Amino acid sequence: MPLFLDGRRVGAVLRTRDGVHPLYVSVGHRISLASAIRWVLACSAYGVPEPIRLAEHLVNRLKRERHHG
Repeated sequence: MPLFLDGRRVGAVLRTRDGVHPLYVSVGHRISLASAIRWVLACSAYGVPEPIRLAEHLVNRLKRERHHG
């Protein structure tokens, strides 16, 4: 689904799988929207981009370690 700002397409709303929250993809420095979408889809084997999944995994592990000593 396209994402518009002031009548200009600036991004896209993607669902990598049914039942997961949408991902908001936008253009960036030296990357087109089409390329950004391709990268997000290529890195989303688990429903979220792999860097985000790894960060969430690390945070959850640190919270468990802090909570359990």
